[in-house]
Amino acid sequence: MDAATAPTAFDAGPALLYVITGLLSLVSVCLGWFARVLWEAVNKLRMDLQALEVQIVRDYVRYDRLRDELKPISDGMQSLLNEVRSLHAALSTKVDRSECGDHPR
Repeated sequence: MDAATAPTAFDAGPALLYVITGLLSLVSVCLGWFARVLWEAVNKLRMDLQALEVQIVRDYVRYDRLRDELKPISDGMQSLLNEVRSLHAALSTKVDRSECGDHPR
């Protein structure tokens, strides 16, 4: 047998060619389905991320803005605390009537 008449893989007939073509088609279909599933998952994640970004902007406040908004409340609470301390200091120096000598018993 010389090289021109040597049997090749395609000499088995068209049946082997059909099997190879069928397998390649099946692999292509599976890869296409997998790529479509990945594409849909990425698009869904993208939409979820956009919705989350909108929710974060709507529901949460940056720390510096919150601090600036709460400063008047904090200052008011500090002035109230100072008033309570001054009242406590003033009342702690007062003498109870029962401790006075001219209080009737």
